Amino acid sequence: MSTPPVRKQLPRHVEPRKLVTQGASLSGNAPTAEMTRLADAVISMDEGAQVELQFFRDQEGHATVEGKVGLEIALQCQRCLQPVHKTLAGELHLGIAWDEERAEKLPERLEPWIVDTDVADLFTMVEDELLLALPIVAYHDEDQCPGTTSYSTGQFEDTAENPFGILAQLKTRQ
Repeated sequence: MSTPPVRKQLPRHVEPRKLVTQGASLSGNAPTAEMTRLADAVISMDEGAQVELQFFRDQEGHATVEGKVGLEIALQCQRCLQPVHKTLAGELHLGIAWDEERAEKLPERLEPWIVDTDVADLFTMVEDELLLALPIVAYHDEDQCPGTTSYSTGQFEDTAENPFGILAQLKTRQ
């Protein structure tokens, strides 16, 4: 029996300027225990998000972070209201800005990551990216959803007696 590879935990607080200068690469897990905004949006999630990040200066000299984030989650299926398991996956293309003014000057291909102090919270940035990767609506595949057998999109024939039918009879008598 083989054991899965152990991934190291990412540091929560980093110095983006230093990482960009060093051209650093970080990979590992970001624990989801403190990602309360994400926890409110899902039924359950793995204990750690897989993260790969590279810090560098692009050709135009912008401090940049690129990478990938991934996490296994369970959402509520909107057909059957049962858990549906999904993999969140997102790609990061962030430009590090030290204030709002510099964030506005970033090229459109880079989303701003505003870091107004020397130290930034990496887990908050990862949580933001995972929230952006959430699907708008979650469904099981149609052939696997128990809720698809309990409703129909075909013709519906109303066999119930019309409560206003008596009014129609009164109208025809006059």
